[in-house]
Amino acid sequence: MTVVDVAPAAAPAVQPGNGQTVCVTGAAGYIASWLVKLLLEKGYTVKGTEQMVEPALRGTEYVINAAAEAGTVRRVVFTSSIGAVTMDPNRGPDVVVDESCWSDLDFCKKTRNWYCYGKAVAEQAAWDAARQRGVELVVVNPVLVVGPLLQATVNASIAHILKYLDGSARTCSDEVNPRKQPYKFTNQKLRDLGLEFRPVSQSLYDTVKNLQEKGHLPVLGEQTEPEKEAPAAELQGGITTQA
Repeated sequence: MTVVDVAPAAAPAVQPGNGQTVCVTGAAGYIASWLVKLLLEKGYTVKGTEQMVEPALRGTEYVINAAAEAGTVRRVVFTSSIGAVTMDPNRGPDVVVDESCWSDLDFCKKTRNWYCYGKAVAEQAAWDAARQRGVELVVVNPVLVVGPLLQATVNASIAHILKYLDGSARTCSDEVNPRKQPYKFTNQKLRDLGLEFRPVSQSLYDTVKNLQEKGHLPVLGEQTEPEKEAPAAELQGGITTQA
């Protein structure tokens, strides 16, 4: 998913949504559908595309080039994945993963992890194209994406949760050599912008409740809201905790 913030050239500062247009590619996806809803509620005009002409690498370059040629685009926000930065067998658990980290492409190819390989290559291409064309680029690397569904289909993260709830999963992997402590992913920049994070327990509760409402899971017995979790300053083990 790519978000392009468009405004008239030399436009004065305005309140959010006042006369501004945002293009959201892949608008039918999970994150994008919620983003479109939020932008519309804030008064933005949204132009969405359901599919890119070509995925990943070529699609990313198309968006960056189009933004540069338009001349009225303020910035491009590219939604990548934690898979673009986390697959490195030589990185220890004490390292805080940030924008300087990348997945090891040779390791991804060796292990046939084409998802992480594709995400890393696409994000690197986005940065290269943005530098060459002089486009302001911001990249977001989501981890586990859960919560109520707006679209009809179940996204990949929720599908992993659903298979353990509906009995379709036959195995549950267990690490032979579990790490002494989980990886840590910094969310400092997001917290500096004033964003708040929901507790994992609340996010999972909302996810399961919504899956029941949409008929993906049966409703079993009385449901209770999860207890509040203590605030945390970081993302631990690849899952968002409250900040």
